[in-house]
Amino acid sequence: KEDRYAHEVMLAVQTRTTMSDNTRMTFGKYQAHMHSVEELKSFFPERDDILWQSGKIADSCEFEFETGKLFFPQYEIPNKEINTERFFKQSTEEGFHQLVAAKKIPLDLLDTYKKRLDEEITMINNMGFATYFLIVSDLISWAKNNNISVGPGRGSVAGSLVSWALSITDIDPIKYNLLFERFLNPERVSMPDIDIDFCIHGRERVIQYVKDKYGHDKVGQIITFGTMMSKGVVKDVARALGIPFEEANMISGLISDELKITLEEAISQEPKLKNLIDTNPKIAELFDIAFRLEGLTRHASKHAAGIVISPEPIADVLPIYVPTKSTDMVTQYAMT
Repeated sequence: KEDRYAHEVMLAVQTRTTMSDNTRMTFGKYQAHMHSVEELKSFFPERDDILWQSGKIADSCEFEFETGKLFFPQYEIPNKEINTERFFKQSTEEGFHQLVAAKKIPLDLLDTYKKRLDEEITMINNMGFATYFLIVSDLISWAKNNNISVGPGRGSVAGSLVSWALSITDIDPIKYNLLFERFLNPERVSMPDIDIDFCIHGRERVIQYVKDKYGHDKVGQIITFGTMMSKGVVKDVARALGIPFEEANMISGLISDELKITLEEAISQEPKLKNLIDTNPKIAELFDIAFRLEGLTRHASKHAAGIVISPEPIADVLPIYVPTKSTDMVTQYAMT
C-alpha cells in the first residue's frame, strides 16, 4: 500500500506526463496493491466463502508446458523421396566436394578431413539437429546470394567442419586445430550455438525472407525489456516530479557510470549524493521513489535480431506482444 504514490509516478513516467498535470492518467480510487486476507475479508463481510472460490478455480486449472524436446520448423526438402537426415548428409558432402574442388582442402590430408566430416554428420543426425543446420545454411546462402554481408563465423561453431561445408562458416577448423566437441557433444545436449552476423543494412531483408519462407504466422521476433536502472530511474522520476532538467542532470551525474551500479552503491560511493538527500526534502522524495522503482521494467521493445521460427502458428504456442505502430509479432518471453 505504501508504494501507491511511487506507482502513480511510474504511470506518469510511462505516459510522459508530470505529477502536477491535472489531466494525467491516474489509478483514481483503484487499490492496486497486493491485498492481505484481512483486507479481502472486509470487502465481503460475513461471506468468507466467496474468497475461497478463487482458490477452488485455481486448483481446477491444469496446464503443463511440453518440455524436454525441440520444436523445429519444417524444412522443405526438394527430393520428397529422402528424409531430412539423408538430405542433410547429401548437402554436407556436396559442399565438402566443392571445397576439395576449390583446393581449399589439402589432398594429402583428405582422409583426415573425410573421417572428421563423417563423425560430425553422424553426431548431428543422432542428436536431432539436421533441420537446424539446413535452416541456418539456407539463411546464410540466401543472404550471400542477395549481396548481404555475412560474418565468417564466430564462437564455437568455427570448430565445425560440417558448418564450413554448408557455408555457415568460412573457416577450416582442422587447419586451425579447432575442436568440434566445444561446439557440440552428446554429454551436453543443448542447442548448438551458431552466432551469425548479418550486416545491419540487409538484416531486415533476411528477416523478411524467413517470414516469407516459413509463414508470417510462424515467425516472430523476441521481446526485450528496458529496466529502470540507477541513472535512468533518477532522471525519469525527476522528470515526473517536475524537477528542472539541469538539476536532474546534475544529480544523475553524481552516479557512477559503472555498469549495473545500484542506487545504494552510488550513494555509498558519492558523499555529495548523501548530503543532497539529507539536506533537501525534494531530493529525498526523489530518491525514496527511485528506490521503489529501481530495477522494474520500464518499457518493452523488440530484440534487434532475435527470431523465433515455429512449426505451428506462434500464437498457438507462445504469448504474443504487438509493439505500438507495428504489425510484427513479438514473443512475450525474453531471449533467455
